[in-house]
Amino acid sequence: ASLALTTTIAAFATRSLAKTKADLDAAQVDRLRLQQTLRARSAPPPATDVFKPIATARSCFSRRNGTPRQGGALVPRARCEITIDSSLPRHLLEGLSEYSHAWVVYVFHANTNLAGTKTGGKAKGKVSVPRLDGGRVGVLATRTPHRPVPVGLSVGAIVSVDAARGKLVLGGIDLVDGTPVLDIKPYVPFCDSIPGATAPDWVGREAVGKDEPLKIARVDVAARAEAPMSSSFTRSAASKLYGNVA
Repeated sequence: ASLALTTTIAAFATRSLAKTKADLDAAQVDRLRLQQTLRARSAPPPATDVFKPIATARSCFSRRNGTPRQGGALVPRARCEITIDSSLPRHLLEGLSEYSHAWVVYVFHANTNLAGTKTGGKAKGKVSVPRLDGGRVGVLATRTPHRPVPVGLSVGAIVSVDAARGKLVLGGIDLVDGTPVLDIKPYVPFCDSIPGATAPDWVGREAVGKDEPLKIARVDVAARAEAPMSSSFTRSAASKLYGNVA
């Protein structure tokens, strides 16, 4: 009888231990599942969703070569029309016409290294600067388009805003035709213009203390090119982008 009782107790203990282990395993599974759920809820949205372009730019600069190195006062008569994606809410541009200028955040989509043609798609640590006679400077200390994340920032003068149609025309901006636009922000003078801000001499409008390597002293147009250029200018002047340019 004593042996039978011992056997019964041992069997009961074994079943109890097995059930306890199963309960603990189930609790562990539930805990891991809850942790995964919480991580998924707290994780930021995928970059493809956050940085999906909101608009596309139509520009007078058809290709990367020939596009000014900076916008603003360097190319005041250049025109660029930005069209908001039709999937986004209308009237995103409403109120922007009250400002004189706007910032545009965009993708350097015409970069040669995006396709891996020069560096296998990898960003360089330094780039050569023409005004430093080829001297190399860290990428993040320059405005080179070849950056770890190829995002650009340019300012332009607001020429016209059509909020109902989602169209913005800017003047003096250095975007290549077809540029994907990530964001548009109004230029706010009191915080965007910093009195007393300084920069190295080689990033001024012209080089200091030496000849300007990027200065264009004269442009000669071949006789055979004058007619095509005149025709192109006439077509451009007739477009809505250049209707108000003298």
